[in-house]
Amino acid sequence: MKRRLLIIALLLACAIAAAQESTTNELRRRALLGDVQAETGLGLLYKAGGGGVQQNDVTAVYWFRQAAEQGYAPGQYNLGVMYRNGQGGLPKDESSAVHWYRLAADQEFAPAQNNLAWILTTSANPQLRNPGTALEFALKAVAAARNWKNPGQLCMYQDTLAEIYYELGRYESAVRTEEEALTLLSSDDKNRTEYEGHLTKYRRALAAVGKPGK
Repeated sequence: MKRRLLIIALLLACAIAAAQESTTNELRRRALLGDVQAETGLGLLYKAGGGGVQQNDVTAVYWFRQAAEQGYAPGQYNLGVMYRNGQGGLPKDESSAVHWYRLAADQEFAPAQNNLAWILTTSANPQLRNPGTALEFALKAVAAARNWKNPGQLCMYQDTLAEIYYELGRYESAVRTEEEALTLLSSDDKNRTEYEGHLTKYRRALAAVGKPGK
């Protein structure tokens, strides 16, 4: 009986592997024809590894760039991520990340709006910092995320928005936004300690000025 179950399990694993490889081959075929969705999907596949391909950030960058240069927002966003983190043979370059994020953000792609807003608010490069512009993009990202069934994503975007309010001296808004974000997290969420630290910073700033921000 155990031998039979083992054989069944092996056959099932082979069938799954074959199906994944078939899907990957179809994705590659479409990508080679210039399909931007397939190019981005193949890039994500190489970024994570699986589906019959070895993890390879350099190849991931190649496919993200193919989609990005055709104006596809998810491709632009993912290429921005690779520049932001210095992956796939790319330098760690916030300016290039901002360039690609902005192109995707202007197409109302919320993940890019959030990441762009974060860099414009927290960058050590004064030429990149622009909390006023960051606020516009962060508000759009939060508004989009409210329609999703993903509390973690909304919480992350609200954390970005709270940091922008803090940088703009709007401490009451920062506190209120971070408090709302924390209500979305479970008590054991891995990000909770970090976000609680942000809230403490905002509350201290608000107490120091002794009055609500504008």
